Amino acid sequence: MIDSSYRLHRTVFDDETRLDSQKKRRNPKTVYYISAEGARTEANYFSGVNKMLGNSDKAIVVLGRRLKSGGSSVERVIGLMDEYNDLKEGDCAFPKEMVEEFGLENLIKFRNEKQHLDPDVQRKIADKVEKLEIDLEYRHFLSKYHGEDGNDQFCLLLDRDSKTHSRKQIEDCIDYCRKKGYRLFLNNPCFELWLLLHISDVAVEFEDEMDMIKENAKVSNKHTYVSKLLSEKCHHGKRVHGFEARYKDHICDAIEHSKKLATSLDMLIDNVGSNMYVLMEELINPIHSNAVE
Repeated sequence: MIDSSYRLHRTVFDDETRLDSQKKRRNPKTVYYISAEGARTEANYFSGVNKMLGNSDKAIVVLGRRLKSGGSSVERVIGLMDEYNDLKEGDCAFPKEMVEEFGLENLIKFRNEKQHLDPDVQRKIADKVEKLEIDLEYRHFLSKYHGEDGNDQFCLLLDRDSKTHSRKQIEDCIDYCRKKGYRLFLNNPCFELWLLLHISDVAVEFEDEMDMIKENAKVSNKHTYVSKLLSEKCHHGKRVHGFEARYKDHICDAIEHSKKLATSLDMLIDNVGSNMYVLMEELINPIHSNAVE
């Protein structure tokens, strides 16, 4: 949908030890690649879920991106997954234009053993990497890390957020995901609703506040309506802190609570709810289902 070239990138918010642990771990049977709208909250949450999975046959990779990459959020989320799939289907982790300019052998030396590379060539490659703002190590990891059963899952996480995403954008995204075989997980109005469902039966506790939850107006410099509800219950800010203490043991509660709200993509366009439960049931249970059908 947009030119997303060279946007795959670890960010300053990435936990380096988390990537290192994935690199050392044997490839699981199925990897869930997730392209998420938020740069922090979703990544922190799924980092906790990944630890829960341990050495099981499933693993999660939340795709990193350059924070300054442009485009609307819907386009950015789709573009990142498209770029990953282009990388996965290519012959190597290096951009084609760099292979043509420097040769594959020189690029591999630059990544793995710079001391064996001509200093002038090394400088030119470094200048190109800086100009294109690419992360060669990260791209190499993504090109090699995959599930052994050939059934990896490509998941998009979006907020409905009617103030920034039009109905047409969401409908086009649903259609695009169906064509590409991506799985779309939608939270209306935002990912914080999914977190709130861990500790609240939202349909019951906030029955009279559904319009305000759906509107999710900004109520302070730090919070929207939903993030404030979450903060008041969990006592943390926008980033997910204390996953094990606050959320880990309540994922099954979130699954059951979410089923009382809107769950289908068509209903989620206009109604409060989330279909995240489909993904979570699949990750923590042996039951498999599809979010986009």
